[in-house]
Amino acid sequence: MTNTLLIVDDEEEIRNGLFNYSWENLGFSAVAALSDGKEALTYLSTHSVDAAICDIRMPGMNGLELARKMKELKISTHIVFLTGYKDMEYIRSAIHAECFDYLLKPTHFKQLEEVFVALKTRLEQEWKDKFLDNCDFQDAGDDFFIQAALKYISSHLSTASLEVVSEFLNISPNYFSRIFKARTGILFSVFCQQQRLGRARELLKDPNNQIQDVALQVGYSISTNFSRAFKLEYGMSPGEFRSHINHRN
Repeated sequence: MTNTLLIVDDEEEIRNGLFNYSWENLGFSAVAALSDGKEALTYLSTHSVDAAICDIRMPGMNGLELARKMKELKISTHIVFLTGYKDMEYIRSAIHAECFDYLLKPTHFKQLEEVFVALKTRLEQEWKDKFLDNCDFQDAGDDFFIQAALKYISSHLSTASLEVVSEFLNISPNYFSRIFKARTGILFSVFCQQQRLGRARELLKDPNNQIQDVALQVGYSISTNFSRAFKLEYGMSPGEFRSHINHRN
């Protein structure tokens, strides 16, 4: 399963370098790169993000202030802080702010990988714990698998695939594909695409959401593919849909 990641650093070179890092190898997908805590807080107020790698020393709202605000607003994004070797007071404050971990600048890729592999494990366990707490175990057999799959897809819409969901359920993709079609009357791939495009339609109603960002949020890494699928589903491109909504309002 792929987790979403926010990059927050005021140094453009570091920010861009982190954003373009091969996060997919660690089970993450970078969704945005922002330059200060205030921008990050605004983004996190309207987007659900699993993790953030965040500089501590930034002008305006620094990383520690961001963490405190997130705690006040009950934003559950896990933070990994970046800080300098001599910033021991910052490190103590970061630990007090309940960050997941911290990395010292200059960051070595092996250290980064170790931290994010551990964070991926934590996120997977948290999701499974939450899922199990909300499951109705009175359901049995195939119906239970479908219920579990629908909950998983809803929480991981941008990354859900037949293989990923089957792995989570610990059943074969072929078997899951058959029971999904038998129980829902629709192919798994078609269902996921309809769900993604439906969520995209809702996100596009907010003019603050850029079309390319909406595409990424619902699982389309290439915006032209998103536009093509959206037009096939709704008869208009994302831009035309937004214009139609704005004109109607």
